[in-house]
Amino acid sequence: MPASGVDAWALGANWILNPNVRLIANYVHTSLEMPVTVSGKTFDNEDALTMRAQFDF
Repeated sequence: MPASGVDAWALGANWILNPNVRLIANYVHTSLEMPVTVSGKTFDNEDALTMRAQFDF
């Protein structure tokens, strides 16, 4: 059964190395209204850290 309500917030940072290259990092925290069970463990929130590099030519 899918979660009925979700609240999330994100924090991001950009590091511009030069006019053609930048690095981006994002942290996301999500709170679930209804807990989710995965492999016998129950979770009511999740955290994610994503990163990427961008090259423009």
